[in-house]
Amino acid sequence: MHSIQVGFLRFGGPILAPALGFFLLVLPAAAWGQGASTVQNPTVSFTTPGTKQVTLRSCNSLGCTTVVKNVNVLDPKPHVVSVASVPPVVALGSTVTLSAQTTGRPALTHRWRISNALVNIVLTGNPVAWNTLVPGIGSYQVQLEVQNADGLTTAAPFPVQIALATFADVPVDYWAWRFIEGLYASGISRGCGGIPLQFCPGSLITRAEMSVMLVRGIHGSGFLPPTATGRFADVPPSYWAANFIEQLATDGVSGGCGGSPPQFCPDDTSTRAQIAVFLLRARHGGTYQPPPPPPAPSSRTCRPAIGPRPGSSSSGPRESPPAAAARLPSSARSLPCRGIRSRSSSSAPSAFPPRNPPARSVWPPLLALPSPPCRPAFSMTRPL
Repeated sequence: MHSIQVGFLRFGGPILAPALGFFLLVLPAAAWGQGASTVQNPTVSFTTPGTKQVTLRSCNSLGCTTVVKNVNVLDPKPHVVSVASVPPVVALGSTVTLSAQTTGRPALTHRWRISNALVNIVLTGNPVAWNTLVPGIGSYQVQLEVQNADGLTTAAPFPVQIALATFADVPVDYWAWRFIEGLYASGISRGCGGIPLQFCPGSLITRAEMSVMLVRGIHGSGFLPPTATGRFADVPPSYWAANFIEQLATDGVSGGCGGSPPQFCPDDTSTRAQIAVFLLRARHGGTYQPPPPPPAPSSRTCRPAIGPRPGSSSSGPRESPPAAAARLPSSARSLPCRGIRSRSSSSAPSAFPPRNPPARSVWPPLLALPSPPCRPAFSMTRPL
């Protein structure tokens, strides 16, 4: 299949028959008013895009030869077929490739507009390399414009945020990037060193490192704890984090790792359980004790259904539930519950619904049920 633009197309080829033969070119009716031409090399004007079938038939006294070709006639106006995806957040100073698949009569001009309320820059080309140093940190809309002599079209804009990646080993698409940048911005963590600066996000954290971050989180990034006095046997005053470790103990967040004399085990890694305790005490104070978890589900004893007094009509006087319950055998007065979760008493429907809902009475009529309708309440516990 051949692809051409809407417009003129010249057909031609070698003579396949003797001079006494003739040529018949059958064209789509939309392209040629008669639908056929006997000219050897005709010029055809297609007015609409789409797939066109062209049949060439050459005949002489010995017979005919037919050749059929499909021609894909393209719309001359520019169209954007697709735009290559770009990450929603990119690092400042990185290079982003902007590209798209477009159609239309050449020559096509591609303009990429990167703008917000204050900035409007244009990059020309397809593809084109965009260095995010310009326009710099911020949120922008990127939109493609495609233009030729037949018209102009635009693609739907898409958002791109340019952000600062402080650490070389924490790119902006890292799952914890925002939290790590937040720690750095608040002064709680300054990374693990290196040039360029790194955070070492996959490394384990020691109790000493955790002490520094917790103390800064409690007292602020500019806080300088008092000089250490040697409170822990394995943390001499000359240890790099001794001041923060002793301040953490003073705040009641950690009392060390045991021993006599007491030790802190500063180079041991912190477990998830220890970090859970540290964070709660740092947030609520050293004496904080979390509330106990909800009790486990348990069964309860239910009140059986109470029916009318034997021999009485449904419209006659009713006896009170205590009196009705007293008539039941002891085995029927306390029955285990069964069924599904019960609702609170404030929202649960009455176990004794009225026969006529619109009518209100002090003691509505009772329904005799074959088995206890009560159901146990299942307590809902939250995961720790």
